[in-house]
Amino acid sequence: MATESRIQIDKLDNQNWGIWRRKFKALLLSKRLGGVIDGTDEDKDNSSQVLGVIQLHLSDAYLSMADDVATAKALWDKLEATFTAQNNARRLLLRQELNSLKKAPTESIAEFAARAKELATNLEAVGHKPEDSEVSLSLCNVWDAHMGSVIPIATTAVPFCYNWFRSLKLVAVTLPVGAPDLRNS
Repeated sequence: MATESRIQIDKLDNQNWGIWRRKFKALLLSKRLGGVIDGTDEDKDNSSQVLGVIQLHLSDAYLSMADDVATAKALWDKLEATFTAQNNARRLLLRQELNSLKKAPTESIAEFAARAKELATNLEAVGHKPEDSEVSLSLCNVWDAHMGSVIPIATTAVPFCYNWFRSLKLVAVTLPVGAPDLRNS
């Protein structure tokens, strides 16, 4: 595994298990060592090598998880059990945030949409890619109480919002008077 120093993988912390897990598995597969963590390769030298590399990719807060662990598979299983439980709690929290997302009075449309996209990205990172319709429904909370219509998402610099609204066929009936018609763009 002489070239792993050229492959950049963030250290495992309490928020990046899903991404870290995928990248680390890819690293092991590229070195033909994936069998060490799935139990199909029981070679002690390979296990020792992978055990060391896993420890090098743990944040300081999680290094103690490797104490008293004899094999890479045992450490991997321990990490998976710990972080899967944490990811489930984080996933529920992120879904709740997405479902209750509201635009702050001083927040621009672009900032609000960026916040929605960040929540969707964070959900994907913990193993739950939200459907466009889920994000679109959250973006429906952009109702402007003064105008009684949807704030013109289609005119902002955030094109993904328009596509999500268009997927629900909401934009055609809610574009404010004078807004450009982007339905055919």
